[in-house]
Amino acid sequence: MKIALLDSDNKDFFINNCSDFLDEYKLFKPFLKENGADVEIINWKNITKIQNEYDIIVPKRCWDYSLNYSDFIDMLSELKKNNKKTVNDIDLIIWNSHKKYLLDLKDMNLNIGEVLIINKKTTNYIDIINEFIIKIEKNSLYSNFVAKPAIGLGGKNVFKFSKSDLIEKKALFDEILNNWDLVIQTFFPDINSEGELSFFFFSNHYSHAIMKKPAINSILAHQLYGAKNISYFPSLEEIKEAKKFIDHLNPNYARIDLVRHNGKLYLVELELIEPYLYLNENMTENISAFCKSLMN
Repeated sequence: MKIALLDSDNKDFFINNCSDFLDEYKLFKPFLKENGADVEIINWKNITKIQNEYDIIVPKRCWDYSLNYSDFIDMLSELKKNNKKTVNDIDLIIWNSHKKYLLDLKDMNLNIGEVLIINKKTTNYIDIINEFIIKIEKNSLYSNFVAKPAIGLGGKNVFKFSKSDLIEKKALFDEILNNWDLVIQTFFPDINSEGELSFFFFSNHYSHAIMKKPAINSILAHQLYGAKNISYFPSLEEIKEAKKFIDHLNPNYARIDLVRHNGKLYLVELELIEPYLYLNENMTENISAFCKSLMN
């Protein structure tokens, strides 16, 4: 069996700028080889030229796909046309690449919070957001929201706002809408007090979890912005709640980013393409479980 681990032009940026980031591919290669796999690391922009050389293609480190989104989708479409196996599945990757998946999950009555998606280049977006907030405030106590690109990566262009500073944040909204669709989500203040909880599942089996605490005066649970990673040992009930977000999807691997609010776990994002896996604890066991999930 021959496996291509897809890489990106900007991989070194995250590894060099996040103090506890590991080069996961260096960790995976010996485990995969022990299980009979011949492994190569290939830039994702080149894979369609040599796709027939590989039995399995893993887009685990396509960390710049949002900056080259059309090319990324074209690459996946080409692989699908030629019946190539990717992990995760191609249709699942494409679905997860745009945050409209949040609306699909909300339609399944999962805990998502309120979500609004505004199409790129929309000009009357202030009115649309204002109407959305008025509707939400009538039925809840939520008064703060998060804006982000529908195709995004690593916290770029993500900011918090309220109804009172919509006009003040206009330049930030414009920057997103000039390039991407815009996502508005409920902001849960618990992200600042407890942090974000990330649950990892390989082949639908729970592997591990961590707590990511944003820096003071930040809402971003990412090391690039000063967040701290803390060991977290969830209860069986928490694991069960986290797994609900992937029960109908059956991914080979998943990272489920959640925030606790009023005793319930709400989804922030579901990462099925290129999540960093935070393998620092129970490393041998977790790496083995992930690699086996690729070969299932």
